[in-house]
Amino acid sequence: MVKHNNVVPNGHFKKHWQNYVKTWFNQPARKARRRIARQKKAVRIFPRPTAGPLRPIVHGQTLKYNMKLRAGKGFTLEELKAAGISKKLAPTIGIAVDHRRKNKSLEGLQANVQRLKTYKAKLVVFPRRARKLKAGDSTAEELATATQVQGPYMPISREKPSVELVKVTDDMKSFKAYNKLRVERMNERHIGARLKKAAEAEKEDKNALSNFFFFFFFLLTAMDSMTHCSNLLNSVLFVSILATIFSHCDARFMFHMWNQKGSNHHESPIDKQKLTSHFVSNVDPYTINSPLYLPPFDSLSPLPQPGGSPFTACPPPPPSSHSHGSSANPPSIFFSSPPQHQPTPPEHGLTPRPIYGPPTLNPPSSSVPPPKSSRSGGGVWCVAKPTVPDSIIQAAMDYACGSGGNCKAIQPNEPCFQPNTLISHASFAFNSYWLNTKGNGGTCDFGGTAMLVTVDPSFNKCKFGHA
Repeated sequence: MVKHNNVVPNGHFKKHWQNYVKTWFNQPARKARRRIARQKKAVRIFPRPTAGPLRPIVHGQTLKYNMKLRAGKGFTLEELKAAGISKKLAPTIGIAVDHRRKNKSLEGLQANVQRLKTYKAKLVVFPRRARKLKAGDSTAEELATATQVQGPYMPISREKPSVELVKVTDDMKSFKAYNKLRVERMNERHIGARLKKAAEAEKEDKNALSNFFFFFFFLLTAMDSMTHCSNLLNSVLFVSILATIFSHCDARFMFHMWNQKGSNHHESPIDKQKLTSHFVSNVDPYTINSPLYLPPFDSLSPLPQPGGSPFTACPPPPPSSHSHGSSANPPSIFFSSPPQHQPTPPEHGLTPRPIYGPPTLNPPSSSVPPPKSSRSGGGVWCVAKPTVPDSIIQAAMDYACGSGGNCKAIQPNEPCFQPNTLISHASFAFNSYWLNTKGNGGTCDFGGTAMLVTVDPSFNKCKFGHA
């Protein structure tokens, strides 16, 4: 509608309209021309399909069309390789190739590979020369029955998803979608902190468990050390009592013989020579027939002696009827006495606290290692003892894996997982820990649960390192 005080529009735009009109009166002739062109092309490309080469299934671009399927430019090199078709052979048998396209999903790759395999199964390959067949060409029977495919073949179609009807339950009605989304959003935001806290708690539990085992082994070692100390004290006390008895007996015999020789100083030289030869001879002076023979310690009765030690068990010397006031010097007779041990008193002061070594279940063997066998090869390996209880071996294996041993090879699906026994796994862990730590002072002990062998324990693909 015209507004205000303006000139009434009276534009004349219909002049020479014939110059601006395009007619399509040649459509029937064009249709016939296209049909004739298709027929000529089919004759020219026989026996190839008239629709052209096989093309892949791809998704449309952008968010609006990415759910729709269409034909792509060509198959990727990865799809051709998975289908077993060479990239140079594909164009010669009617397959389009696009080396620029990349597969972004496993589903698309599998769908196109299956499309290629189906096409390859239906394909009939004509030889270039009728009289000279090559590998991959079809047989004469297949060539006789082959026909040219007219129109589209292996069309692209999308399967419609099936819809399943369900009954609405009370749980579905009470479900709060907004609350669920908020909770999941909060969980995603705090996942890092929660994982860190859980890892720290697991580490603390592991340290507490290892400390408990170490304290248990330390307690066993301390109890064993206390037993050894008590045995040592008993042995020292026994040796000191025995030395005291021997010293008293030697003194009494010397005094008694001196008195007898002093009273009999008028004897002939022949008697002195016999007496001297009797005591200085090579015969053991402590045999049963010897005058210095002492009865066993257990057979001595602890009778108190006047003025002497209550533990003195030597009989008093026999009374002498000769006078002791003789002025003659005693003869030079030497008596060999039993070895004496004088225990040294402990030093007074602060006693340093003993430093205990690693926990020991069984004392290390001092025997000579076994000779090397044909499997040895000049190496030494650290393996677990089969006589140790499983609980002790398990604790020692946990310590070896957590303190320097490489236990990856004994995990499931690894070369050293079979045989799945505690002895086999522990032997690999002990050997790995010993090889990794022996340069820093590590030993093959593990509280008496391991030992060194010269036979290679390797088997199949599981290889044990050796020193």
